Amino acid sequence: MKKIIFGVSFILIFLSVITAQTGVETIVFSDDFNGANMSGGSPATHYTFLKQTISGSEAENSLYSSGELRIPSPAGSVGRNGVFGDLSAFSSPYSKILNQIDADSVSWTFNIRANRETSSGFDDGKFGIAAVLVADKADYNTASGYAVVSTGKTSSDRSFRLVKFTNGLNEDTKFVNIINVFPGGANLYPSIRVTYIKNTNTWKFYGRSDGGSFNNPGVGTFAFSGSAQDDTYVNTEMSCFGFLINYKSYSVGTNMIVENYTVKTYQSVDKKIIPVDDTYVYGSAGSNTMRGMENIFTTGQSDAPEKERVSYLKFDVTYLSPFIDSLRLRLYTNGILSGGDKDHVFDLYPVQNNTWSEDEVTYENKDERFGNQIDAPVLASYMVPAGERLYAQHIEFTGDNLVKYISDSLTAGKKYVSFRLKERNAVKRGSTDVVVEFHSKENESGYVPEILVTEKNMDPLTASAILIDGISLADFSATTYRYVYKLPYNATTVPAVNATTKYNDVTLELIQAAGINGNEESRTAKIIIRKGTEALTYSIVFELLPPPDDARLSAIFIDGKPLEFFEMEKTDYLVYLPYTTVNVPVVEVVPNEPSASTAIVAAISIDPLQEHSKRTTILNVTSGDGTKTKTYKVLFHKLPELDIVLAIGQSNMAGRAPFDAYKAPMENVYLLTPAGGMEIASNPLNKYSNIRKDISIQKLGPSYSCALNVQNHTGKPIAFVVNAQGGSALSTWYQPGKANYDGTIKRAKEAQAFGKFRAMIWLQGEGDSSYPATYLTRLKEMITSLRSELNEPDLFFVASEIAYWRGGGTGSTIFNDSIRTISGRIPNTDWISAEGCTPLIDETDPHFDAPSAILLGERFAEKLIKKVFTTSSTGKLNHADGPVVMPMPQGMCIVNKEKSMSYFLTDLLGHVKHSGTLEAFQSVDIQAEKGIYLLSFVQQEQNVTRKIFVW
Repeated sequence: MKKIIFGVSFILIFLSVITAQTGVETIVFSDDFNGANMSGGSPATHYTFLKQTISGSEAENSLYSSGELRIPSPAGSVGRNGVFGDLSAFSSPYSKILNQIDADSVSWTFNIRANRETSSGFDDGKFGIAAVLVADKADYNTASGYAVVSTGKTSSDRSFRLVKFTNGLNEDTKFVNIINVFPGGANLYPSIRVTYIKNTNTWKFYGRSDGGSFNNPGVGTFAFSGSAQDDTYVNTEMSCFGFLINYKSYSVGTNMIVENYTVKTYQSVDKKIIPVDDTYVYGSAGSNTMRGMENIFTTGQSDAPEKERVSYLKFDVTYLSPFIDSLRLRLYTNGILSGGDKDHVFDLYPVQNNTWSEDEVTYENKDERFGNQIDAPVLASYMVPAGERLYAQHIEFTGDNLVKYISDSLTAGKKYVSFRLKERNAVKRGSTDVVVEFHSKENESGYVPEILVTEKNMDPLTASAILIDGISLADFSATTYRYVYKLPYNATTVPAVNATTKYNDVTLELIQAAGINGNEESRTAKIIIRKGTEALTYSIVFELLPPPDDARLSAIFIDGKPLEFFEMEKTDYLVYLPYTTVNVPVVEVVPNEPSASTAIVAAISIDPLQEHSKRTTILNVTSGDGTKTKTYKVLFHKLPELDIVLAIGQSNMAGRAPFDAYKAPMENVYLLTPAGGMEIASNPLNKYSNIRKDISIQKLGPSYSCALNVQNHTGKPIAFVVNAQGGSALSTWYQPGKANYDGTIKRAKEAQAFGKFRAMIWLQGEGDSSYPATYLTRLKEMITSLRSELNEPDLFFVASEIAYWRGGGTGSTIFNDSIRTISGRIPNTDWISAEGCTPLIDETDPHFDAPSAILLGERFAEKLIKKVFTTSSTGKLNHADGPVVMPMPQGMCIVNKEKSMSYFLTDLLGHVKHSGTLEAFQSVDIQAEKGIYLLSFVQQEQNVTRKIFVW
């Protein structure tokens, strides 16, 4: 487990311009069937045979013949003959799971035919041929996947078509057409191309008749046969590809022929990102009005400062590299009428703070949220001359300053960049200020703000290996440009750095480090690869390890995964295990100083009824010089099967109300952690959302009181997966491929290790309240998809109305009317009222205050109890049956009752303060500073957690 070399961040040096590419095409597998018989292809693969004889003679083995793959079937026989290859042979970036390829799309090109025209199907005794693009197994009876087949009995029906097959290739009923048709009989000489596009799960089919012989399908034009969306098996791991003939009794033998089989991936270098937040501020119309959920943002300069309208946009640039060749920020405007007295000049500026959120910014707090105003440099501008009309259209901002701002932000490791868009001139039409409207990310037109980036192709300048004193850097990656290389604490010699390049038409310059002490610059070696005036730099920073008197660990691994929330100085850990866990987890460690030694005493049980000593793995660390020791403990606690609730939506579900009065941990309520574990829940419950805004604005939402009320009713532990994002429109939620949907499904599936989903609660709509007509249609699509992916077809769903006071300007009254019809339009759903709720600030604010968040949570719980948790647990625990906790000076006394009890006491950060076992009528005194603690124990074979207050 020891690793002393690792890559972090990056350093970029580039000169001049590197030519941009529009895309990168990678051949992941090809076979022209000219190699050694049935063992060819690139990368090399070995094919296996799969034959089924129904009657007559067994078919011969497939073979390479004159640069073709021939799959024969004997005369007078009925059966199936196939040849299959292993997808493991395919090279990167291909993935056995199509939707996880590290590329935009994958395409298959090939020639396929038979020496007989009329194909009839795949039942026993019929004739058909198939090129299996992907299948989950090589089995005629049970395989599922995608294929191109030739079928059709009559001349008007004969065609090649793209199909999916389920549970076998041996019956016509197992095949479903996806795209039909490219016309022609089975003996046509066709070139076929099939493309799968990942982000939309779209399939496209192309065909071409090559006349009397095959032509290379990798070149030339094709006829487009159609496109369709299908995701049935794109998230299923596939194991093989292949070709088969389904043959019937003919007087002479038949053959299937395959040629020029190639599989490619395609990655576009152009990338598009849309804002995570966009809003505008305007003082005159209400200084506390939050405008981030409106479907427009506006600009307009005015002689009166409070009437000025300024817009802000924030983008997540995580998936961009600093190798930017060109960049455009595109905005769609509703246009400008002619007659303005001055030029419209829209200026784009950087914004100091990137922690703002569109659902918290107002004119009144803008300076606090955005930071000091930056007026130079102007990143880019767009001008409309005075008096001219601008029709509804996209306008673009570009230029060197804009590119540099993004590149510098990426080089500095920033996740977000923000822009301020304002007008330079106060343009008037007569005496009226001219206001210009732009479509926001909430606008249903689809013309959302976007940044389009073309990245440089750095591949010609990459290294293929970096060597330190002649030994290859273990964690080298061609696209990681900065490394930290750790040396023994007493090292004195500067290591020699060398490298090899991927291509020979470059020059290599090596700059060795000046030393291994001093500042980072003097400890850094550089590898510079040049081609003409272009250059790419790799940096290796040398660091001395600490002296051997360090007895700390730098990492703990549980069954190969890093221990969540590990800190070097924290020694005691409590790890909750799923109810299905059988074996004691394997614990491994990495000392912070390599010469330190470790001794691990493994736990012998995970049974929560066992005492703590049996469930604790002890990690003893001794420093390299033997002068220091440190002991870490990992206590395992196996949870029962949990009931799980998924809480999703936008800012009101995330919570925007203060939670100072609700900080205490929640008894017997668990929260999914970022690494897919569980912890005792405490506010803010949206803190671990993988789509949330800045942590500072995550506060009290309805999940809190919902969880407490349901748990109090059942008396059993319950878990919540809270995954909300402020300002998110339904367009980011309602189907696979949408960012919030995909992020939430990932977390939900992690939670299923701990139990079963029982319900979903939903609070969203402020950003969609202007479009009530289509809302439930899209919401139904989201619910159906979530139920399907979680394998819970009847999962109960409850939606909340949005604020009543929003009805005056955003259509909330119509929106809420629509929500009230949900149970009649979507099976097994219900809704809760927002009547009586009050705003966080005032009636310009869409957010609920704390009493309203509590009220909505109680209403959610009422619905869940009525529909899902219909009866309280027969084994509901009574506080009177549990141990008694009595205050004492500087601590507490725990008095057990008539049954043996295992317990542990933790603080709110999870530090174990005390643990042990109490026999009947025993007690223990525990010293503790004032604060809130969690006392956990097992009672009636249930895990119980109670809050303890030490005053």
